[in-house]
Amino acid sequence: MVFNHHKLDLFKRFTSNIGFCLPFHDICIYSLKPTEIHWDNGRLHNPNGKAVKYADGWGWYALNGIPMAEWQVMTPTEELSLEKILSVEDIDQRRELVRRVGIERLASEGKELDKLGFYKLLDMRAVYQRQTPTLFLLMKNPSVANTWHCEGVGSECKTVIDALNWRKPAAMKQIPVSEEGQDWYQQGDVCIWPADALMLKELPCVLT
Repeated sequence: MVFNHHKLDLFKRFTSNIGFCLPFHDICIYSLKPTEIHWDNGRLHNPNGKAVKYADGWGWYALNGIPMAEWQVMTPTEELSLEKILSVEDIDQRRELVRRVGIERLASEGKELDKLGFYKLLDMRAVYQRQTPTLFLLMKNPSVANTWHCEGVGSECKTVIDALNWRKPAAMKQIPVSEEGQDWYQQGDVCIWPADALMLKELPCVLT
C-alpha cells in the first residue's frame, strides 16, 4: 500500500483553516476560524467586547473564562445596577459582575450586620427598595486574588455563622458544630465533609 501524501496535505490544509468540524453520516458541518480570540492567563477574556468573534460578527462574551451575556460585559460600569447584579442566578457570572463594579460600591450600598474574618453579612434592602431584610453573605476568595463572592441568604440570619449554616445542605445542617469538630471544605456553593463526621468546625478549612 502506497501512502498518499497528497491526501494528507489536503487534510492538513483543510484542518488548519477551520475552527471545528461536526461529521455526520451524510453531511459534514464545519466552521471557519474566528477572526478574534482574546485570552488572559489561558482563559477567554475580553472586558471590551466579544472574547471570540467570527467574520460575520457572531461570537460570545467571556470574562476570566466565564461565559457572560452581552449586557454583563458591554454595559458601562456606572450603569450596572446592584439590584440587577445581585439578581443574576449564576454564581460565577455574579462574581465577575461584582469584580466589575468593585466590592467597595457593593458594600457601601448595604448595611453591615456582622463580620467574621473575610466574611460579611450585609442587608441590601436599600438596593432592592424593600422594608424587610434582604441579606447577602459577602466572602473573599482566598485562592483567587481580588475576587469576592456575594450570595443571598435567608432573612432569619443574624450573624455570619447563621448565614454559613443556612447555606449548608440539609444533611450537613444536622451535624453539630464545634471547634473540636472535623474539617470540611467549600467549593462555590458545594460543601464537602467526612461521611462519618459527628461534629464539624464552624468554618470551612478551605474556601475556593
